Amino acid sequence: MSRRGRGEGGLFQYETKQGIRWAVTYRVPDPERGGTKPKREGGLRTKRAATARLREVLGEVERGDYVAASGMTFRDYAEDWLTRAGTRLRPSTLHSYRRNLTRLVYPALGHLPVQQVETRHLDRLYADLLDHGRNDGQGLSPTTVRYVHTIVGAVLGDAEKRGVVRKAMHANAAVPTKRGKASTLRTWDGATIAAFLTATADDRRSPLWRLLFSTGLRRGEALGIGWEHLDLDAGTLRVARSLVDVDWGRPVYAAPKTAHGLRTIHLDPATVAALRTLRAQQAQERLLFGAGYADQGLVFCREDGAPLHPDRISKAFQEQAQRHGLPVIRLHDCRHSWATLALANGVPVKVVQERLGHAHPSITLGIYTHVTPGMDAEAAATVANLFG
Repeated sequence: MSRRGRGEGGLFQYETKQGIRWAVTYRVPDPERGGTKPKREGGLRTKRAATARLREVLGEVERGDYVAASGMTFRDYAEDWLTRAGTRLRPSTLHSYRRNLTRLVYPALGHLPVQQVETRHLDRLYADLLDHGRNDGQGLSPTTVRYVHTIVGAVLGDAEKRGVVRKAMHANAAVPTKRGKASTLRTWDGATIAAFLTATADDRRSPLWRLLFSTGLRRGEALGIGWEHLDLDAGTLRVARSLVDVDWGRPVYAAPKTAHGLRTIHLDPATVAALRTLRAQQAQERLLFGAGYADQGLVFCREDGAPLHPDRISKAFQEQAQRHGLPVIRLHDCRHSWATLALANGVPVKVVQERLGHAHPSITLGIYTHVTPGMDAEAAATVANLFG
């Protein structure tokens, strides 16, 4: 026996070994192909239950709330999304997304059906990451947690767009607010830099410290330098890539995001001399390790040629500063220290912008506002003195 209503759906009964059962049929939107497609649900014990289910599902379709039942977990859907997103994301971005999902998100959400991920799950995840998200048990920064939220939001937003979930729950999650930029940057003056370089002269990473302080390179840019990017006779360095991670011993590189990141800069004689010494040291290490030397052409690497992990280098820098009784700053503050010293000592903003790889001088001036007031006062006095 069959009964249908207004062409939108219907219900019918059928015989089973357990007795009479009822089924409902209806049509739902097809986001993949457009239009609609038929659906059927069976196993309902009574006509009343079937009628109620049909009324419920037709209401969901009419309101645009309908989603088909899915057995996919959040991890299943995220991995599928990563596969599809791989065609449009930069390789380094794809690697970063997968790494953060695997390390930070899957342990908490990976086992949940994607259709059951709610705002409360995300609130708990973000709170836990802020409290003890790092490997050492310390909390992650708000910036990192917001980045995780961006990735989770991309996954759930895609699921909503494809009709897998009714409504993505990430929009209402309690995301840590963005902190305003500090009024002053933490930097070292010339005397402190000199003291640090002197104290660490016997450190194998001393040439790396010197290069960072003398060029203003970003951490990844420095660690990604290959010997083919250097012309020590001309004293120049070509910035062509960044080392963003080390995945099972394999370096993960990223190209500069803008054309301004691709640049050639000059090196001072002391830095050139330090790099020559490092090259000779690497030649000895290559002979010592023989076939076990993992030569990847990197200027800054481990004794066996393997790439240095960016996070470990940052930690090593801070440990050295603390060991020698110097103010502890971030490795990225080497870049800020160079720019501050350059601007404060009369290097033109355009030159600083180009060496740092900023797209526009306004970006440089916006970051180093603590330097520009003094420059402005000096400019006023200098020009005024020209005409008495």
